Amino acid sequence: MDLPDCLDQETWADYKKYRLTECKRKAFGPVAQKRALKKIERLHNDGFDIIECIDYAVNNGWIGIFGKDDFRRQKRPASHSTAKVIELPTSDKKTAERGLAAMREAL
Repeated sequence: MDLPDCLDQETWADYKKYRLTECKRKAFGPVAQKRALKKIERLHNDGFDIIECIDYAVNNGWIGIFGKDDFRRQKRPASHSTAKVIELPTSDKKTAERGLAAMREAL
């Protein structure tokens, strides 16, 4: 099974051993491993440090791997911004100025 570039052999082997020995009630066969690797790759693409995510899951006795904002490698993209969007009317200059004043008050 090919590992994503973000995951080293040792970490994957440790996680597999953990899943197979500590989580006996949940099977970790080829299909589950393939899905886990896809999730790892998805988390990595979303900016998470995979080693931190796996370590946190194992240390807490979790079966799955989850991203936590503390484990992000970078800031969230601007699309996740919580800033207010205010549409400014552009019909005339006075209306636009009133819109800017309203925006400043909202901040």
